[in-house]
Amino acid sequence: MESRTSHDRVRDLCARLLNAQEAERSQIARELHEDIGQQVALLTIDLELLGAAGQTRGDLVGSALNRAHGIARRLHDLSHRVHPAKLQLVGLVPALHALQDELSESDTAIAVTYDNVPPALPHDLTLCLFRIVQEALQNALKYSSAPEVSVHVRGESDALALTVADDGVGFDVEAAWGKGLGLVSMGERVEAIGGKLDIHSNPGAGTRLEIRVPLNPSIAPAELVLAHDIC
Repeated sequence: MESRTSHDRVRDLCARLLNAQEAERSQIARELHEDIGQQVALLTIDLELLGAAGQTRGDLVGSALNRAHGIARRLHDLSHRVHPAKLQLVGLVPALHALQDELSESDTAIAVTYDNVPPALPHDLTLCLFRIVQEALQNALKYSSAPEVSVHVRGESDALALTVADDGVGFDVEAAWGKGLGLVSMGERVEAIGGKLDIHSNPGAGTRLEIRVPLNPSIAPAELVLAHDIC
């Protein structure tokens, strides 16, 4: 009984920490978009006007203008990664396709498929799965050397199943567990909504993540939204 109580307290604390970090991410995203992003937009307009007024300085202004456009694009991408606002508006599957497009410039092909996914899902569950896919894809692009990574979401009667798989270099799961926050954060976020995470990988044999989460997770506090890279 004492062990169960202690486990519940740790789980509740971790959930609160995850919630606090996601709130901080949301605030940073708003500041990036509303403050820095708008300032860069005004800088771009000023450079355009300057370029139109001074033909002799056209090359210099053109270079600065290109740089300003590049900064604006990077700020937009960073704001989206910190807190994906599309998630609440369009849902899990469209958000995963947007993530696929965002990462498509790499040499690794990304395939996103789905079956029987409900159009409306609890926000905490949606954000949990989005963050896991985001983390898994970034890890695959950095470390797997795989030609392709597949993401599949399947709806069941009372649960949602997610599989992320690649045929890359693989790794020793037992040796890697606990050495980086990525794997630990995946496990913590899945556990926080009552789900289960299995990681199958061996050196030279690729990697496969299998996640199953209930469609109506029971968590505390009720307003919890899961975050990234904590606990």
